[in-house]
Amino acid sequence: MNGWSHRGWGCALALAVSSALAAEAPTNALPPLDTVLHGIVQRAEADARIQQEFLARYAFVHTVTRQEHNPKGKLKKRKTKTVSHDPSVQNSTPPPSRSSDGGQNRAHRSHARPEAVANEEPLDRPYEREDVVVTDGLMRRFEFTLLGRELWETLPLLKLDFRPAVPTLHAKGVLERLINSMAGTLWVDERDYTVARISLRLIDKVNVGVGGLLGSVSAFQCEFERSRTCDGLWYTRRVDWRAEYREFLVNKIVEQQETRTEVRRVTEK
Repeated sequence: MNGWSHRGWGCALALAVSSALAAEAPTNALPPLDTVLHGIVQRAEADARIQQEFLARYAFVHTVTRQEHNPKGKLKKRKTKTVSHDPSVQNSTPPPSRSSDGGQNRAHRSHARPEAVANEEPLDRPYEREDVVVTDGLMRRFEFTLLGRELWETLPLLKLDFRPAVPTLHAKGVLERLINSMAGTLWVDERDYTVARISLRLIDKVNVGVGGLLGSVSAFQCEFERSRTCDGLWYTRRVDWRAEYREFLVNKIVEQQETRTEVRRVTEK
């Protein structure tokens, strides 16, 4: 009798636990996809402010390493630049100005470009993250699938796959054509919809200039990671990308690794 009694209590306990889990299931359901996408756009609008707060409060070492290989994979050039940022030091070296550096490079290259394709951006134009503005219009360029949840470094993240929308939306310029040919996965913080990780790749060759006159991009992969400080500020921790492209008659393979390390709080709010 005692054995049967223990089994009976065990079954009753199992049923009670199952019922409790079933009752909680709706609260653990994935949020609607539209809610997640809208949250991503809204959170992106605050990125500039968050970035400025991070720069004002935290010191770090910013390192960028760029390598260029020939089509056979042999290393031709390698350059590493390291900048220390410390807001508590008055003479702290600021990051290079994107507008001045990029503007000089674009002005220099523009002299060699055929007038007939002057409205095309060069392949080696130094695109920055700020060039890609996260808006509802950008999100409409993709079809998203909400796959589920993942725990990453103690953070609860939502995992989404994305592919180019069908039919493909009109693209103006090289950057938008590249965006229209990207697919991959992104991970979003479930609490505030901040994009914490991205893995993307080019799925279609992109020509530059009429018939690829200026060149083409045949392959591109990128891994992007962000971290959150103790006071809730997100910053870019790592960006790795690799591109295979042809510029006029020259084939190139370029890799770049960017990191922010030794991050530490140096000022109060």
